[in-house]
Amino acid sequence: MDTILSAESCSLARAEKGGEKLGRLVRLTKQIRKEQQQKVIQTKNQVEIGKPHYFLDEFKDKRCTIKLLSGETLIGVLRANKFNKYDVLVEADDGKRLVFKHAIAYIELVEGVDDSA
Repeated sequence: MDTILSAESCSLARAEKGGEKLGRLVRLTKQIRKEQQQKVIQTKNQVEIGKPHYFLDEFKDKRCTIKLLSGETLIGVLRANKFNKYDVLVEADDGKRLVFKHAIAYIELVEGVDDSA
């Protein structure tokens, strides 16, 4: 009978130690989550939320050279993207053109000229 009691007391002791380990694990998990949330908050403070950064916004309303995949070269002012996220409006000397973004090979800024009017 003593061996049964001692076995039961050992299992209770193990359960208590397991509970301590579980409690420690829960505390560590909460601490890690809190640190991750603080990092997310710091990142949100550095970058505007809701407004993704678009590379083409840097060329908006500036005179640039646009080389298309077809080999054609357009020189004009890149106007605001008023239609959708797949194309841009280029205002050249011979008129306005709607160019699909997937057709653009590269864009170069024409130095020293700013046509923001």
